[in-house]
Amino acid sequence: EPRSPSAPLFVEVSDVTSNSIKLKFLTPADSGGVPIADYELRYIELVPKDTRSVDGKKTLKEKTEEIQRLLKIGGSFTGFTLRNLRGNTLFKSIQLAAINDSGLRSKYVEIPD
Repeated sequence: EPRSPSAPLFVEVSDVTSNSIKLKFLTPADSGGVPIADYELRYIELVPKDTRSVDGKKTLKEKTEEIQRLLKIGGSFTGFTLRNLRGNTLFKSIQLAAINDSGLRSKYVEIPD
């Protein structure tokens, strides 16, 4: 009887540039009795809202917009690089889960900032 896999192990950010974030991790200790098919990366991107004109001068609003992102990165990797990111974009709540061949998902692992 297939069951949910355990979470990916030792998830860490190994390299950050202005437009990419590299992640490393190990496969779960328990795949749930069937092979791992995919990993799911979930994160929130904090995007500055558009500038607006005040008295003819452009000013940046202090507010940011939170955009929830969800990516499937394939089951054969133990590393992944988020590319083509906007410069100076902030991220929060970066999480990774494993999904096995039965479609069952592990708990998400929160990646330390």
